[in-house]
Amino acid sequence: MQIGDAFGEMLRAFVRDGEGLEIVERDDGFLTASQLGPSHYLAPFRKWLPVERRAARLVRGRVLDIGAGGGRVALHFQERRLDVVSIDVSPGAVEVMRERGVRDARLLGIDEIGPELGVFDTIVLFGNNIGLLGGPRKAPRLLRKLQSVTRPDARILGTSTFLYDTTDRSHLAYHERNRSRGRHPGQLRLRIRHRDLATPWFDYLLLPPEELDDIAAQGGWRVARVFRDDGPIYAVSLEKIWPVSSATSGDVSSGSKPRRWAISSLDGRVPSKNSARNWSPVSALRHQSSPTSRRRYERSCALRIHARR
Repeated sequence: MQIGDAFGEMLRAFVRDGEGLEIVERDDGFLTASQLGPSHYLAPFRKWLPVERRAARLVRGRVLDIGAGGGRVALHFQERRLDVVSIDVSPGAVEVMRERGVRDARLLGIDEIGPELGVFDTIVLFGNNIGLLGGPRKAPRLLRKLQSVTRPDARILGTSTFLYDTTDRSHLAYHERNRSRGRHPGQLRLRIRHRDLATPWFDYLLLPPEELDDIAAQGGWRVARVFRDDGPIYAVSLEKIWPVSSATSGDVSSGSKPRRWAISSLDGRVPSKNSARNWSPVSALRHQSSPTSRRRYERSCALRIHARR
């Protein structure tokens, strides 16, 4: 197995052949192969997840799309006459974006974002790319970086996964493995594979809304709105809670961040607060959920959010 741009080669093959698999490997040896993955990175707006389409209504101004993949976000918002900068660490992905008509596609990772990119009104992290924050320690630093390249009224719009329960023993064992190593249960160690290529290993963080709110506050942001439907993926809008010059590492002082957000649901229900013990790997990895546990979590979450108001 050679280390290389497996993600980019997968995208290029899908564009060329119209078919293919996305193979994701977890560092415990668990593998998943999805036919939906490659097509999702190229999907037109009408085929985006419902929660992404709803959150997309909040996009405005100058846009930075992080982990842009095949450029679906840029292509949609270019049609709406917005200025979009798309960045990805995959040379192949950047090549595909340019071939598909993305006007400003750059080979750049989230760690490399700086003032040379200019100032943005909206940051987009669709496709479960909240996970690119990496881990609970790294995330506040990256969020402070995003503070420095955005206007005071800017938003971050992204998606992540919250699962109410899992009966899959391999996932449960992975949660325990992470805990024993001092890692967050939802901090995945992954790589993408394609034929004889594999990307370098990378950390990918899954968080339910309330845990995201806690971590975001350390970087100067708060969860302002959650979009959800009946599936395991939710969309979220983050807003600033202090100027970047005031941001500090570590815990947030008492009273510095609101602890409630608006809930936008396709089915009228509130999002569940997941405890850390109920983490499962990325949405691409298969899981099983328990409706009984889900209803119990939803009821308890509704009571907690009501009490905060």
